[in-house]
Amino acid sequence: MLNKILFKQLIDFKIQSIIDYNIFVEKNIKEGVSEIQSQYDDFLKMNPEIENSTDEEYIENFASVVDDLAFENKKLNQDILYKHRQSIIIHFYSLLEEELFQFANLIQGNSQFKISDLKGNSTFDKFKLYLKKVDPDLLKSINNDLVYLDRIRLIRNFIVHHNSIIRDDNTHFNKINDFKKGKFELRFKGENKNGFKVFEIILNDSNFINEIFKNYKSFIEKIY
Repeated sequence: MLNKILFKQLIDFKIQSIIDYNIFVEKNIKEGVSEIQSQYDDFLKMNPEIENSTDEEYIENFASVVDDLAFENKKLNQDILYKHRQSIIIHFYSLLEEELFQFANLIQGNSQFKISDLKGNSTFDKFKLYLKKVDPDLLKSINNDLVYLDRIRLIRNFIVHHNSIIRDDNTHFNKINDFKKGKFELRFKGENKNGFKVFEIILNDSNFINEIFKNYKSFIEKIY
């Protein structure tokens, strides 16, 4: 019992550390975007004559500054921000597998049957098989949590192995598509040479990251 309490406290600490880090980065990116917007607004105020100017060199220089600010905005507000959220999901899944393995070892007790004895593609799959054998009631009680976490696993896999790209002929496409509402965007990129639609997973909602950790905390409460 004491071990469970200590392990749960350690997990809570790890979760909160990632949450704090995410808040810090998101806050700094938001402030950076705000600063770029301020620079843009100030630049417009300093150049009110641009609307009526016919000076080609002046117009070209003006457009160059605006393009640079727009580029910096996109780089920060999309490229860097989305990469950060991807890294959070990757980090989270590593933590998840580590904790599932640890929990399985914790409930093993004096049994000779170990989670490491099972065959499976991932610790996540092995964990479900292990609970099915040693604690089916617990498995049933956390089934919805595991379905949710499995969707996060799929997203992580597409980020890591496919550069966030998924086609509509992929066996997991419907799961990802059904899961996306209010969480992220599946942005249409076009069709490949075989006529299949190609999408990119865009993590454009900060609330999704918050939701992941909220649900994970709930999951940890149930198993500990």
